Amino acid sequence: MKAAFIILILLAIAVVVALHFLGKSSRSGAPAGVIDGKLAICPGTSNCVCSEYNQGPNYIEPMGYLELAGRDISDIALIVQSMGGTLQEQTEDYLSSTFESSLFGFTDDLEVRIDRQQEMMHFRSSSRVGRNDLGVNRQRVEKLKLLLSDM
Repeated sequence: MKAAFIILILLAIAVVVALHFLGKSSRSGAPAGVIDGKLAICPGTSNCVCSEYNQGPNYIEPMGYLELAGRDISDIALIVQSMGGTLQEQTEDYLSSTFESSLFGFTDDLEVRIDRQQEMMHFRSSSRVGRNDLGVNRQRVEKLKLLLSDM
């Protein structure tokens, strides 16, 4: 019984250490960015959502750009920062930011692309490591869309 308890404790410690190092490794890297004029397609894991491609469970609705009533990417950047995001890149039609989880420091990328021709705003939010995020990236984009619609 005592040996089983010790093994269980050692396994728990190993899991915590592994998650800590996985969180640290997620800090390196960069967002997928814009490829051929669109945000990158999701890799097929459940820890990514994107509005550019109708990929079943990875799909999230884009937002009409006209709903922002003359606001620009700088206004979007302020909202992303208020949500806890750190800006990485900002151009006239593109915004890249990162979010870090509080417990193990996992880094997620949030990207916004404005398509002026289609008058749409597209989103991509993805974890840099792992395969599942318990819906965090979808919730982040939905919260951003809600805050944008309240502007």
